[in-house]
Formats: sequence, C-alpha cells, structure tokens
Amino acid sequence: MVRAAHLLVVLNSEEKRLMATNATRPTLTPEEVQAHLKELLRAELNRIIQEQDLGHAGIEDLDDRIAKLEAKADLLRRDARQNDFGEIEGVLRVVAARVGVSLPDDIPVNLGRSAANLMRELRGVEADVLDGCDARSEAAPLVARHSELSVDEFVQSEPVLLSAAWGKTFELYPTKSMKGNIDAIGKPAIAFFGDVPISTLTKDRQKDFFLFASRLPRNHGKTHGKNRFHPDQPKSRDAKYERTKADEIAEADEKDEAVTEEIRGMENLSNAEKRALLADRLTPRLTLQTLKLLISTQN
Repeated sequence: MVRAAHLLVVLNSEEKRLMATNATRPTLTPEEVQAHLKELLRAELNRIIQEQDLGHAGIEDLDDRIAKLEAKADLLRRDARQNDFGEIEGVLRVVAARVGVSLPDDIPVNLGRSAANLMRELRGVEADVLDGCDARSEAAPLVARHSELSVDEFVQSEPVLLSAAWGKTFELYPTKSMKGNIDAIGKPAIAFFGDVPISTLTKDRQKDFFLFASRLPRNHGKTHGKNRFHPDQPKSRDAKYERTKADEIAEADEKDEAVTEEIRGMENLSNAEKRALLADRLTPRLTLQTLKLLISTQN
C-alpha cells in the first residue's frame, strides 16, 4: 500500500508538470498548421513516388523495411501521447523553412500532433507501396484531405508565398499609378508576416498587420545613405544589417516617450498647451487615409 501511494503521488506530480509545460507551449493558427501539413505531405509523397517509379534494388530486404516502417508508426503514436515530437522535429523545421514560418524552440502541440498523425499515415502508405501497392492510389485519400489537385499535380506544386503574389501583382498592375500603392503595402507586409504562404493570411492576421502599419512613421523606408543602418550597427561596407520596419517603429516610440516625459514635466504650461506642444512634436505616423488605401489595395 505504501508503494502504491508513493507511485500515485509521483504520477500526480508528473501529470501536473506535463500540464504546466504544455500550457506554456505556443500554438500555431489552423492555417499555419495546414500549410506545414501540406508541405510535409508533398515532400514525403514526392520521395515515396520517386522510389516506387525507380524500382527497388533489393527485394530481399523489403519485409525488413516494412517492419521498420510499422515500428516507426508505433513510435510516433507513443511519443505523441506525451507531446514528444523529437522523432519528427527535424523534418518539421525543414518544412517550416520552406513555408517561411519560424518555429519556436518547442514544437507547438497542435502542429506536432497533427504532423505525427500524418506521418503515421504516410508510413502506412510507404509500407503498402513496398508491399506492391501503387503510391498514387494509396495516397489519393490523403491528398484529397488537403487539396483538390490530383496526386501528381499536388506533388509538383508549391505553396504560393507572399513574395510571389506580390511579384505577380506587379506584373499584372493595369496602370503605372498603381505601382506605388502596391509597393506601399508589399514591403511592410513582408516585413511583418515574413515570406509566408498567402493561405496563412487570415482576417485576424490582417488586422494585426494594420495595427502594426498604423504605428509606422509617415516617412518610413526613406532613411537611406548614412542613416540606413541601425544606430547600434557599424556604418561600414561590411555592415549587413539594415533598419527594419520594426526598428523604425521602436525608434519612433522611444523618441515619442522621451518627448512625452519632457512635456509632462513642464509645470509652467497648461494641459491644453501641453497637448498642443505634444501634437507638434510627436512623430507623424501613417495617416488614416493611407491606412484605408492599404486596406483597399489588399482587398
């Protein structure tokens, strides 16, 4: 009884630890998870189909390879129960780089579990292909869950990234006067989102972007020449770092905070005079009219 009670205490403690750890783990949006799964599926299917079409060199080891694939699927299932994604972390980080998403140190649980489940299914497909089934037929139900394309079309396709959509818009813009409007949203958007698949740009993410854009100085992007480098970086030919949009916002915020504190301490001025002085000295940000233009351009 004493040993059972001790074991129960240990199990309860471990459960609380795991729950606390998982509660602090970041999550991705459903759209970001879907982008990762599609790229994972595309890469793995491409490998499986190429191996099938090339033919297997040694038939004597196929049973052993099938057994190993089944064992890997079981391992993924067991690890996922504990939110342990070490077995697939490497491939997930490769996939994340392809879709332009930076993963945190700990793989998000919603991505890890979904990817582990997909990888188990892919291990089953690969085992069936080694056992004589056709890869395209076996993979069709998986592809249908993620795309309307055929298996071959899906494998050969690539995610449409923000930079590609922006570049295509430049090719198709109807008048030269629209080029500036397109450019005005393209650069800040890539600075904020990164070069991500456009399928991940949900309405909520777009709202976050416009909040970010509203904080940009009105003259953002116009600090060239000697001022193009961050103040903490050396101004030399070897300096690779150039000021980002986030740098410009941070510098404007810091300046405005100093101005606010200075004016707040002017006890000889009335509140109305302080407000007028503050309005004159604060960094001008993007106007509401400009933001509306950006919104209309994006829509």
